[in-house]
Amino acid sequence: MGHTMKAPPPAAGGHVYPLHMFDDTKQVRKMIMPWTFRFDAPLDAEKLRDALARLLDTGDWRKLAGRLHFTKAGRLEIHVPETFTDECPRFTYTHNDRSAVAIDEDELGHRFPKSLKKACVYGSVPEFIQYAMPPGAPKSIEEYVRRRVPQLALVITSFKDTTLIGLSWPHTLMDGVGQKELLAAWSLALAGREQNIPQLLGAREDVAWDIAGQFTEDGLEKDAFGDRLLKGLNRYIFISKLVWNNLASGATETRTFYLPRDFVEQQRQAAIGLLPNDTDTERPPFLSDGDVVCAWFVKMVSSTRPKPAQFVVAGAVNARDKVPQIRKANGVYVQNLLSLYFVQISADQAAGPLAHIALAHRRQVAEQSTEHQLIHHFMKKRREADSKKSGDKLMLYCHQDDLLIMSNNLSRIGIAEAADFGPAVLPNEDGSRSPGKAVYYHFQSSLGSGVGSGVPSFYVYSKDDSGYWIRANASRRTWDKIMEEIGVSDVQ
Repeated sequence: MGHTMKAPPPAAGGHVYPLHMFDDTKQVRKMIMPWTFRFDAPLDAEKLRDALARLLDTGDWRKLAGRLHFTKAGRLEIHVPETFTDECPRFTYTHNDRSAVAIDEDELGHRFPKSLKKACVYGSVPEFIQYAMPPGAPKSIEEYVRRRVPQLALVITSFKDTTLIGLSWPHTLMDGVGQKELLAAWSLALAGREQNIPQLLGAREDVAWDIAGQFTEDGLEKDAFGDRLLKGLNRYIFISKLVWNNLASGATETRTFYLPRDFVEQQRQAAIGLLPNDTDTERPPFLSDGDVVCAWFVKMVSSTRPKPAQFVVAGAVNARDKVPQIRKANGVYVQNLLSLYFVQISADQAAGPLAHIALAHRRQVAEQSTEHQLIHHFMKKRREADSKKSGDKLMLYCHQDDLLIMSNNLSRIGIAEAADFGPAVLPNEDGSRSPGKAVYYHFQSSLGSGVGSGVPSFYVYSKDDSGYWIRANASRRTWDKIMEEIGVSDVQ
């Protein structure tokens, strides 16, 4: 799967956009991204639909309204028609009108997570997928191409007091940060502020590819991963042990829980009390909420295993924040622009106080997330693309004996906060109007458990003044420990 530097000529009467080296990979092609947002207010569905349509008529935002096609070389590209019609819409649209009942009166809706401002745990409900994806939605890239359906699907479910908004798309289109930019631009269109919609950058040029070509290894700081890339027999051993450990640990469950901020702060203060002052500042080391939550989850997993183990925590890094040429650009990049970090946690650290895990996470993420480290990543991916092996294997920087934990702290991005749908809020029965802000959201796989379903994982979705919404996959023993720690006895 080599990299195409230039877009092919436009199809007759339309436009053709390329996918870039982080978009069209073997791993990314496997993933469909269904998200559901909860707004505790009745929203005007037609206003939302119309605003999204107007956004997708704006400049290169039209790329999001195109259809996926395969080139003769097997690469993906996006074809956008010159004009949209009812038969060829910008996006798939579904409106489920349940406005005669409140969400808590609905047979399925009453089970949807809601903000209680206290610790709680919600079980996984497969039927929630109907709030995120329309009936018969594609479940593979090949199906998107074969059926020539729009990449974006919008599902709005209207209750008397609540609106659920579902957005889904193939991961080849964009990552979570891209979704944030989409929500923010959609909000501007809804408010009638089209003149403030930012330019969509990189629609035809691959910024990561271009940056990778501007540097050499000698001009960068040393690659933080060194020779840790798993290859050959070591990679095979790691994956074999991963599969075996998943089988030995028994079935895992995906649940959503609310972790109070007070609980996180208690954990942080206890951790700081165990760590020496920084030698440079002579002050206690800084630990973010993300460091503490990660360390706490590792402790939950390690303490419920039958024997000590060493771990590697793999998490996402947003390249847009780290590389000045991207960060300072006058516009937004709605595509895939992520890297991964790999934090090593020794068996002694995993068995010891949370403090040492949190500090290891803090230091290693910082070391692996600099501008130069991201450029190293760009260069590696470009070399893969040049060798026509782009996306064949996920790069794993760990030891063959490590146990993997997946992590992603989306609360730093502010995805829910980007959606300001106030102009679409309908008046309540008493004439008052609720804020048009999302109070909760989650991702739900449309493909079942999928590869790596047994891998312990946690995703911090959003935060409010009182705590964090987290979706995690863990063994029953680990869930029992989590619920004990946060003082919850029942799963809702």
